[in-house]
Amino acid sequence: MGEEGVKTVFAAGVLIAALVLSGCASPRPEPFGRPSAAARIAAPALPSIPTVDSCGLAELAWLIGKPKTEIPVPVEPSRRRVYCATCMVTEDLVPERQNIVFDPDTGRVLALSCG
Repeated sequence: MGEEGVKTVFAAGVLIAALVLSGCASPRPEPFGRPSAAARIAAPALPSIPTVDSCGLAELAWLIGKPKTEIPVPVEPSRRRVYCATCMVTEDLVPERQNIVFDPDTGRVLALSCG
């Protein structure tokens, strides 16, 4: 590689380093007295987060670590959701609903929550 080739490779390396480092720069602050762009966008109201036991989880606490086959069949199926930790589920919030999460590999119950 000749002198021109070395200069070209060096210039490319400097350009790449400059591009990488420019991504680390802090955003330019807004002028004093003017709200930031993020503050000017109104955030939607979030649904209230259910309390720890708004759905009666105390009665299911014994399930943690047990096989999913021991989960009792609910009287009202719409009030209980059973799913694996890696499964996709809807993000709707139903404070009275019991969520039971199990490990897809072992089949054991990992977590309980309301919502």
